[in-house]
Amino acid sequence: MHFSFPSRPAVLLFSLLAVGILRANELGDFAGTAGPIESETITPTDPWYPLDEEGPDGANCILSGSPFVAGATSTAELTLNGPGILTFQWFISSLENDGWLTCDVTQIGATVNVGGISGTGEVWIPMEVVIPHGEHRVRWTYQKTTAAYDGEDAGRVAEVHFQPLAAAAQSFDAFKSAYGITGDGTMAPNGQRLDTCWMMGISPLDPVPAGLLVPVMEGGETRFRVRHNLGVPNLFAVQNSVDLIRWNGRGFRSQVVPGSLDSNSVEVDYFLPAKDKGFFLASYPAQVTPPAGYSYIPAAIFTQGSPLNELGHSGLEDKRHEVILTRGFFIKQFETTYAEWNAVRDWARVNGYPTLGYKTITIDEVPTQVEMGQCGGRYLPVEEGGSASDQAPSEPGGDGQPVGSQPVSGVSWYHTIRWLNAKSEMDGLEPCYRVRLNEANGFAVQVFREQELEDLDNDISAIICDWEADGYRLPTEAEWEFACRAGTVTALNNGKNLSFVYDKNFDDPNANPLDPNVNEVAWYWRNGAATRPVGQKLANAFGLHDMHGNVAEWCWDPFNADLITQFTGDLLVDPRGHPRGTYRAIRGGSWLNTGRWLRSGTRERYVPFLQGGYDFGFRIARTAAE
Repeated sequence: MHFSFPSRPAVLLFSLLAVGILRANELGDFAGTAGPIESETITPTDPWYPLDEEGPDGANCILSGSPFVAGATSTAELTLNGPGILTFQWFISSLENDGWLTCDVTQIGATVNVGGISGTGEVWIPMEVVIPHGEHRVRWTYQKTTAAYDGEDAGRVAEVHFQPLAAAAQSFDAFKSAYGITGDGTMAPNGQRLDTCWMMGISPLDPVPAGLLVPVMEGGETRFRVRHNLGVPNLFAVQNSVDLIRWNGRGFRSQVVPGSLDSNSVEVDYFLPAKDKGFFLASYPAQVTPPAGYSYIPAAIFTQGSPLNELGHSGLEDKRHEVILTRGFFIKQFETTYAEWNAVRDWARVNGYPTLGYKTITIDEVPTQVEMGQCGGRYLPVEEGGSASDQAPSEPGGDGQPVGSQPVSGVSWYHTIRWLNAKSEMDGLEPCYRVRLNEANGFAVQVFREQELEDLDNDISAIICDWEADGYRLPTEAEWEFACRAGTVTALNNGKNLSFVYDKNFDDPNANPLDPNVNEVAWYWRNGAATRPVGQKLANAFGLHDMHGNVAEWCWDPFNADLITQFTGDLLVDPRGHPRGTYRAIRGGSWLNTGRWLRSGTRERYVPFLQGGYDFGFRIARTAAE
C-alpha cells in the first residue's frame, strides 16, 4: 500500500575512525548485551570498537570504524533467535549530507532495512525492532559518502537488549486453514491480501483494525502503525520513499505501542520527520515454491559491489551502488554439469540444433567441426609432461561421484545460450533468446538455434533476451551477485572475508597458504587446482552451492572493458549490462584462481564467442511468474 503525506527535508550525515581488532564478546559487553557482536569478521580493516562511559547517560557504547575512503563501510553484526523485540540506542555525527548509519535484519538471504539515521548530533535515538521466528542477523553499517570528514565522524550504538518472546510458530498454510480458505488464496474475501493478513496477525475476514496502515501527523512527525504477527518466520518490511523508486527504512524511529503486546502479535509505530511529500509501503516476502533443484530469489533492493576497503578489491568493481531487482527469479542450486550438458546436446542435435557443441577448426587447411571439450579441468603435473601453468581435462566424474557430475566447462557464452534455448524447447518452455538477422536476411527475428555470427553481421548485440519468457536463461550480473551474497556484505557468502591476499607463486607453494575461509565454500587453486563434482562445498543462505570457485559462471551482461567505470554510484533498476559491451561478464572465479578472484563482488569478462578454458561454466536461471 502507498500513502502520501506532507513533509519537510531531512538531514543526511556520516562518520569515520580507525581501530584495532577486538573479540566479539568484548563488543557485546560494551554495547549492553551479553551476546557477541562481531565486527572483525565483517570489515577487518575498519572494525567497530568500545568506548567507556560515552553512551547515553554515561553508559558504555561501541563506535564505528572510519576508513577515510569514500564508499567504504564498517559493519557490526549480532545473531538473534526470534521471536522477540530488539531495543537499542544510536546516534551519528559527521559532515552534513555525507552518509548514513543503518540497521538491517537478514534472514535466508533476504535483508530488510529497519532504520537509518543521519544528523543526530549528540541526540541518542531509541529503536525497538521486532525479530521474527528463527535465526536472524542484525547488522549496523556505517558508510561514508565522501572522503571529507569533520570531528568524530562516526556512528555509535549502545544499550542493545533483546527480549525473547514465547509466541507459537505459525505457517501460512496453517493460517489459511484456520479461516477455512483453500487454494493459493492471494486475495482474502474482503479484498485484503492473505499473506499481509498472516504477516500482521489480523483476520482476513474482517476490515483492517482502526489505526493500522494509516499515516498520522503528530508533533512534526508522521506516524505509520503496523502490527507484527509474532508467530511468522518471515521478515515484514516497513519502508518509505519520496519518489516511488527508492524504498528503504532510513529515517525511521520505531517504537512498540504501549499495551499492544500479547501472545500472538505486537503493534509498532514508525516515525519520520514530516515532509512535503512521501510514501509508506508495508511489504512482505512472496510465497513462491521453486521448481525442484532451484531456489527462489525474491525481488529486492540491495547494494551491489564491494566496499573499497575490502581485502582483494579490484578496480573492475568500480563504485558500490544500489540496485532494484523488480522481478523475482529462480536459479539452479548447482552449476550445470557435464551430464546435463550432454543430455540436452544429444536431444538438440536431432531437434533443430545440429551443430550445438561443435567448434570449427582448420585441419590441413580444411575447416572441420570437432567436439568442444566440456569436461572440467585441472593443472597438468610435471610428472605427466606438463608444468604448473598447463591445463588438461579431468575425469568427468571423480571423488567417487557419478560420471558427469563435474561442472561442464570450456563452453562459450555463444554456445551456452543456444544450449539454454534447446533445454527450454526440450522441456516445453518458451525459449528466451532470439536473434535479429542482418539486412541480407530481412532483419528477421528468430529463436536462436543455428544462426551463425555472419548472419548477424558479426554483431553479438543482435542476440536478444525475452525477459518475460518462462524458459531458461543466464542470470544478469546483478541477479547473480544478489543470489551469491544471500544477504551477506562480506567478500564470501559464508559471512567471512579473505584471510589474506596473494597471487599464485609456482616457485614457492608455501607462500600461498590455504585460506580456511575460502576453503569452506570454494574449490580453488590452493585446495586442489581442479574442478570437483558440484555441491560438495557449503551452500549459502539461498541454498546455492559453488557460487565461489569450481568454474567461473557466464552472465548475460555485455561488458565494456574500455569503460570500466560504468557504475557511477547511482541507483540502477534491473541493470543488464553496458549497451556498448563487446565482452560478456563472468562471475564467481574458478578452480584456477586465488581467493581474491572468487569474492562476491569480483567482476571479470571474456570474448563471448570463444570457447573458454577448462574454468568457464554456467548456472541456469528462469524468470518467475509474478
